[in-house]
Amino acid sequence: MTTTTTQPPMTPTQPTVEQVLAGMAAQVRTSAVRRHVRALRRVFGLVRGLRWVRNQRKRVGTRLAGPLPVHLGWWAFTFPLGAYTAATMTLAQSWPPSLRVSRCFCT
Repeated sequence: MTTTTTQPPMTPTQPTVEQVLAGMAAQVRTSAVRRHVRALRRVFGLVRGLRWVRNQRKRVGTRLAGPLPVHLGWWAFTFPLGAYTAATMTLAQSWPPSLRVSRCFCT
């Protein structure tokens, strides 16, 4: 008389070895695809940045070829920028050394 052993039925929470390996392979493929996509984004971003630099150089070159336009509106940007820079430097120099974050410009 031969005895046959029956295996207990697998519960749905236990994945088979094939399922585990298939899941791992899918994760490896997915991570490889993500790495390639990130690399392509970096390359395209670099190309896009270089195109922007080239276009801006062309624009500046064509502007400087003719007379330089002067507009009073530029003072609305230039004057406050200089005033706030000078005020910041004066404040930084008036603080005690223990409160200063950096000494790069405060001499």
